[in-house]
Amino acid sequence: LMLYLTLRLISGAREPVIRNGLLLIFSYIYICREQPLKNITIIFIAIIASFVLSIISIGRGVITNDISEKYKTGLTIYETRESFSPTTSELAGSQFCDMIAINEFEKKGNEHLHGAIQGRYLAVILMPNRILNQIWPVDTSMQGSAYYITTIERGSKSEVGLGTTLQTDFYVDFGIIGMIICLIVIGIIFKKIDLSLYSNPNLKYSLLATTLIISVQVIGIEKSK
Repeated sequence: LMLYLTLRLISGAREPVIRNGLLLIFSYIYICREQPLKNITIIFIAIIASFVLSIISIGRGVITNDISEKYKTGLTIYETRESFSPTTSELAGSQFCDMIAINEFEKKGNEHLHGAIQGRYLAVILMPNRILNQIWPVDTSMQGSAYYITTIERGSKSEVGLGTTLQTDFYVDFGIIGMIICLIVIGIIFKKIDLSLYSNPNLKYSLLATTLIISVQVIGIEKSK
């Protein structure tokens, strides 16, 4: 697993590293059923991880096979970037998809997608994508909010995706009111999962149920980062 994560970091991909890292952390907490690390340790790891991932996000755009050159270039850009708040510009960049969505529906006045994206997510769960495409063929831009946002901003042939967030996912489909309602529902579900999964040491879960619950939490947190 460590070899796999290291190779993905070298390639510049952050999502599998974050997702698998969170899976390990959640699983470890579930087994211990209590806080296994001191707060200072958690803060230190979070600072180091955020710095490394920021460098990787900048350096992965450098076209070279030399890993050290990518790192040096990414570090140079990181240290010399101009921003009102350089330490939080990475977070601001991750919210760019929200700004695109707001511009598309609020300023341009286009209609929201009325659940088309969420419906696609559910349909993919129920049947293989190859069969789904024959029954319900859609353009690539409608296969997810990340595809939709990227197509709006950079066109369908863009080689770089702009990503998405949980709130963008719901906003594209249901608008601001629908987004708020969906996020409240998600929050209630996650709160119940947290209380039952981590706060009750006597509660027994099957391996499959535990894996599914932890995976859902990780996907939700990773997507909303």
